[in-house]
This record gives sequence, structure tokens and C-alpha cells, in this order.
Amino acid sequence: MDEPIIYAGSTAVDASVPEELPLVFLIEGDPALRSDVSTQIHYSGYRVLAFEKIESALEECRRKVPAVMVVDLSQPEGDMAMVLAEIQMLNEHSIPIIFLSDRGDIETRVRAVRFGGNAYFEKPADAGALIRAIDNTVHKKEIELYRILIVQQETETAARYAEILNSAGMMTEILTDPMRLFFSLQDFRPDLILMNLYYPDCLGMEIAAVVRQEEANQSIPIIYLTEETQMQRILPALNKGGDDFLPLPVTPDRLISSVAARVDRSRILRSLLVRDSLTGLLNHTAVREQLDDLVQRAKRKNETFSFGMVDIDKFKRVNDEYGHPVGDRVIQSLARTIRQRIRRVDAAGRYGGEEFAVIFDGLDTDAAVRALDRIRRAFSQIRHHSDKGDFFSTFSSGVVSFPDFQTGTELNDAADRALYAAKRSGGNCVARIDRKK
Repeated sequence: MDEPIIYAGSTAVDASVPEELPLVFLIEGDPALRSDVSTQIHYSGYRVLAFEKIESALEECRRKVPAVMVVDLSQPEGDMAMVLAEIQMLNEHSIPIIFLSDRGDIETRVRAVRFGGNAYFEKPADAGALIRAIDNTVHKKEIELYRILIVQQETETAARYAEILNSAGMMTEILTDPMRLFFSLQDFRPDLILMNLYYPDCLGMEIAAVVRQEEANQSIPIIYLTEETQMQRILPALNKGGDDFLPLPVTPDRLISSVAARVDRSRILRSLLVRDSLTGLLNHTAVREQLDDLVQRAKRKNETFSFGMVDIDKFKRVNDEYGHPVGDRVIQSLARTIRQRIRRVDAAGRYGGEEFAVIFDGLDTDAAVRALDRIRRAFSQIRHHSDKGDFFSTFSSGVVSFPDFQTGTELNDAADRALYAAKRSGGNCVARIDRKK
């Protein structure tokens, strides 16, 4: 049996921050507090620029636009009002502001509201609560693009639909051969399928029925575009798996609004089915489905990817000593750290309890181990608050890759073995298993 190898990565804290991470401006007059808050924001997955005075932040705003500003409210009132107004005038959209203050009275809070504050924290702020407030303001604006699959054999017509939807900020893929639909479902993972009622070699409702045969495709909306006017011919298509139809010719506004409405509703329902309620990550079933889909794609395209399992060290002690609500916040903190330090093409989910899974699309074992070790080091620096005092937490991880392991079950079992090897070695580390050639 292939033996786990413990990755002897650096114990130094990883100070590098990817440029694509959201930028936070911190304005705080107290040097010690500025350093501490900056560190906590940084290790929660943000780039941070810290300033003593708000005037310095104004100068930097002429070059860089932050996603959110965390501002010490003890700055001179007149100067702050003027500078904040000038900062907001520099940008097309207003920058969310979170205020910190030594005072908790209503007068000071009203002052913060007048300055445009989105949230308010009395010092010393609970680091976890502050990070959650930053998350809420930043990620409100980060809506994943709608992914629309257009199944249309006439390329000019398909290109016209794609142009209309692209102009509305949607992502499109054109498929000219309906018989290759399953490949597009696996690779493109659409939010909605736009198809014809009739094709030269088949009916649209036949393709829709085939799509619905797979459990993973049950929730994907299907809209037919058709010149058919007789409802007795349209209704069977809806009964065979279609959700709606649009009569041709269709105006751009109606196409956009119909597609957007269906995707919005589908995303809400799908989120309830595939997302973990505590963390917002994929649930166990959804991770396994993505893992199995990626295995099929990787075999077909001769690609590689890696699968990692993560488990919080000594988590029972956290629950026993600090209470389950605090334990839940630790779980949420790790979920946030993983989500913000993986790429958009990757996937992360909560497997159950304090255990997580991460899929690194296109990364071999070496790269995935380094990625998880960076996440491990960042998480170990995040301070967690409780009524009994602040504390730090760590996790262990196991990593394996395809094609070393050829099925979703093999990848899961091997990653699990690597994870427990990491925990047996003392925890707070990453272990890997490579299949011997």
C-alpha cells in the first residue's frame, strides 16, 4: 500500500497575498491596534493597506480603489467628513465603510451613520465579527456570472443570442451539435440551457428528456426558442423536461429578462440543495458529484487535478472549552479562509462536522500541497474570540491527485488516509499519498 508522506513545509507565516484578493484600507491611529487588526484582516484572505491618518488613505485612493474601508472614528470630525466625501467622489460607486470607535453611545453611532458607515464596532473589536462584516460588504458585489448554454445549429443565430446575453453580463457557450450536450454539461456547467424545439436529427424535448435522466441535471432550467404557435405541440415539450418557451422572434429585453429570472430562481433553489447552511460551501453530496464529474472530464481530456481533505485539529476541545457557538464560528472562519484562498476554478465543500474537502482543478500533487499549506499557515494566524479568552486553531490535511487514483471513491479514500496520517503525526501539517508506478 502506498504510504503517506508528511509535507515538511515552511513554518514561517506566508506574507504573500494574491493581487486578485479584495483590497481593504485600514485607517487606525493606534500603532499596536493598527498592526493587530491589519494582521487579522490579512490572514482572513484580504490584501490590506494600513494608514495612521485618513489623509494618507485619500492619496492612495487616487491610485487604488479599496473594496471596503475600516476607519477609526477618533479622527477629527471636520477633517474626516471632508476627506471621506472626497474619497467617495473619486469613484463611480461608493466605497463601503466600517467604523471602529472607543465609544458605544448613540451619538457616536449616529455620527458614523452620517459619515456613510455600513457597520460599527466598539474597540476592541471582535476580530471574527469584524471579518464577517467585511465579508458581507465585499461579497455582496461579487455575483458569479450567469452561465448560459446555447444549443443552436445555425451559427449566426447562436452568435446573435450570445451577443445579446453577453451584453447583459452573462457568460455563454454555443453548442452546434445537440448530441454532444453531455460534454458541455460536464465542462461548462451551465446555469441554464437555451435550445430549439426542433433539430434536423432530433426533437428538443428528446434532448431535454435525456438531460433529465441524470440526477445532477434535474435543476438546470431549459428554455425552448420556437416559432411554433400551437400549444398542443409545445406542452409535450414542457412535460418532457422543459421549463419555459419563448416565441420567435424574441426581443433582446425579453430574452435577457426571461433567462435572468429563471437563473435567479434556479440558483436560490439549488443553493438550498447543494450548499451547507453554516458555511455557504458545497455540501458533502455536491462535492462528491463535482469530484465524479471532474474524474470523467480528466479521463476524457487527459488532465490532472488534486483532491484534499481538511480537518480542524482538536476541535472537540474547542467545543468543550469555549462552547458550540464559538466552535461554529471557527468552522465558518476556516470556510472563509479556504474560499478566499482558492481559485475560481477550484471547489470547496464541508464534508461534515469540522471536515472539509477541496478540489484543485488542473493542479498536480506538488502544487496542491503547497496551496493547502499556505491556507494552513494563514488559518493558524487567525485569532478566535470567546468569553473565556482569545485562542488560535489549526488544521491537518491530506492530498492526492488524479491520475494517481482513478475514481472519486479512490481519491476520497486515499485523501482520508493521508489526512489521518497528518493527524497522527501531531497535526497542523499536510500529508500526501502518491501511487507508486
